Amino acid sequence: MNEPDFRPKSEPPVSIRLPRSADSLALLERLCGVLPLGDLRILEFTYNPADWSPETWVNVFGNCKRIEHVFVGGWNAALFCKALTYSVYKGSGEALRSRDLFFRNLRSLEVYDLNLFSLIVHEKINCRVIEVLKSQLRAREDMMHDDSDDEEECSESEDGDVGGEFDPRLDQLRISECSITRFYAEDMKDVVADVVWDECEGVYEKHHNEREDW
Repeated sequence: MNEPDFRPKSEPPVSIRLPRSADSLALLERLCGVLPLGDLRILEFTYNPADWSPETWVNVFGNCKRIEHVFVGGWNAALFCKALTYSVYKGSGEALRSRDLFFRNLRSLEVYDLNLFSLIVHEKINCRVIEVLKSQLRAREDMMHDDSDDEEECSESEDGDVGGEFDPRLDQLRISECSITRFYAEDMKDVVADVVWDECEGVYEKHHNEREDW
């Protein structure tokens, strides 16, 4: 059975390209603040910035509240992971409720061209990018479950019937052209409904037939 592919099949309706300069980030933020991006569903991010904080991601793309599919590669993907539990409201930091999450409606994510064992500072400690991604997706899942439970308690019918089981996980995670071992790629199935991996282990290819103990 063919896996669903959410990647764009045509040229994007909106494409922003900026020259490299000291004020390009400020210009990008201003542009995204005035463009009608509220109904944007797909974001393919190929900009190559300096390290963006989670706050920067929110400041630039916080008004894109209907984003469902994100494609991000290289070190950008590592930095994007850290923003997944932030509030969509500028200056609010970590989200306290799922309804306030940055890219609340995200359904699929594709990361590519990245060593997913690279270290990145997360909560003041060095962690592998793949561990940060799993942790962030788990945190989103837990937050959505908690909020869903609260809503069910309020809407439960008198005979105790409730709706079908709610699954807050991403529909799909795609990993392509990355350095990662099979164990860690398959381990993401704990937090994503469907993991599509191109089976490229990158720099870890030589360990293909060995037990992964990274």
